[in-house]
Amino acid sequence: MNRDSHKPISDDELETLLTDTDFAQPPEHFVQDVMESINALPNRQVIQPTWWQWLALLGGGIPAFMQTIAFVFSAWNIANLG
Repeated sequence: MNRDSHKPISDDELETLLTDTDFAQPPEHFVQDVMESINALPNRQVIQPTWWQWLALLGGGIPAFMQTIAFVFSAWNIANLG
């Protein structure tokens, strides 16, 4: 907001403000340095889930499925009551 007039700053005014100030400029070669650091990271290997992870998935999935079925059945029951 513009402090004096309490109206929003337009895109053109904001663009002018950002180009006139030095603190908003990124350092030289910033994008290249960031991309080089990302490319230097080690590649992640895809790890297959273990038996206990599958067990945890089933342990949470079965109750969630039963709750969904109960919701559908209750909606059907209410609709049939008229």
